[in-house]
Amino acid sequence: MNPHNPLRRTLALTGCFNGYGRGFLPLCLVLLAALTLASASSAATFTPNSFDDRIDANPGDGICATSAPVVCTLRAAVMEANALAGPDIIALNGGTYTLTRPGLNENAALTGDLDLTDVAGLAILSQAGIITTIDGDARDRVLDVRAGHLVLSGVRIIKGHAQWADSALDTSVGGGIRFNPGTGGTLQFSILENNRAHAGGGIWAHSANVLLRYSQLRANHAGDTGPLETNPEGAGIRVTYGTSLRIENSSLYNHFTYQSAFGIQGTVSLEYSSLALFSSTISGDNVSAIHTWGSDVVLQNATISNNGAGLVWSSNAEVLGSHSLFIRNSVFAGNDNSDCGIFSVSPGDIHDIDGHNLDSDGTCGFAPGFGNLPNTDAKLLPLSTSLLLPAHFPAPDSPLINAGSPLNPASGNPEACFQFDQLGNQRRTGKCDIGAVEEGSELFSDGFEQP
Repeated sequence: MNPHNPLRRTLALTGCFNGYGRGFLPLCLVLLAALTLASASSAATFTPNSFDDRIDANPGDGICATSAPVVCTLRAAVMEANALAGPDIIALNGGTYTLTRPGLNENAALTGDLDLTDVAGLAILSQAGIITTIDGDARDRVLDVRAGHLVLSGVRIIKGHAQWADSALDTSVGGGIRFNPGTGGTLQFSILENNRAHAGGGIWAHSANVLLRYSQLRANHAGDTGPLETNPEGAGIRVTYGTSLRIENSSLYNHFTYQSAFGIQGTVSLEYSSLALFSSTISGDNVSAIHTWGSDVVLQNATISNNGAGLVWSSNAEVLGSHSLFIRNSVFAGNDNSDCGIFSVSPGDIHDIDGHNLDSDGTCGFAPGFGNLPNTDAKLLPLSTSLLLPAHFPAPDSPLINAGSPLNPASGNPEACFQFDQLGNQRRTGKCDIGAVEEGSELFSDGFEQP
């Protein structure tokens, strides 16, 4: 066992380690979710024992129970958590919960999506060694965070469809999860796939704080949600107006956006918000990997490859003044139209993009020197989708190897490589590799895959 891999080390300490594939998910019970909500003395815990989609008989009585036949369903657990004061936990034991109750634009979790309104926060945690699926059945989005902070761990969100029910409302945003103003979320060791919305096929957030770590977003869609639709945006993630988005050690791939002449159409789409992305991959998407408008962006050990375009960064000085772009130890390679399109309209914009970066077509503006490798073949291998967190490894003769910053990755210096690569392995001291993963990192099978 690699003692420098934080995932394995935690598993070993908790006695849960049984191999990195299926043994990966027990970590969800001992990291941030457990530290934030499970430790609260006032937290109530609800454990569904039925896959039926039925409502709670008496929300607020502290008992997760439907009318006869009496069972505890996921929807009933959410309704109890919403009605009780203090933080709450929903403990899941695997299997698939399918949301079958029809009805849009209802915000008490009675129909359609699961509306989360507990201002003290809610943790939805899968049990050790198990991943649990919540299936939206293409009727509505899956989770609607309307208050508080959501911790989601070891959960797979699929087939959410935020439908265009009312053009005056934000009904067609956030196919998997919608974060409303003033809310937040920590998504870890989880998957969002095959969700659809006009904006934010996987995730949509407005004036919220969202952290994604050690997770996958794959095959989510933006567009084709209604007759009034124009300019679909953010097949993976769409964030707007003051949202803080942080992505660590994650993989986003194979997303699809119905293209339009306008709009902020990246797989990760930002408007007047901020993005910090570390040791993560965006690959195989039909539009730009990241498209921002009037937003601050930090990319550290990013791999942006094989997309319709790489990074599109545009400022908007007339609305919110100057903005910043910071890139270190990152690779942009093999993107169809261009690796980068950086458009600055304000003399106050800050472009700090020189420091051990590589692009394959010379469009990112990386200056010679500073450890940069402009207009260089990255020699990346195809995306390894059998991995826990799919990634492009550098080929044995890749110029990315040992070409990162020589600073100690554990130093916390922003010029250094991010301490852990995408798979959770400690980066080498001396010179790390450019990109999301280190060459020679341990290759583990995908413990997220379902039978």
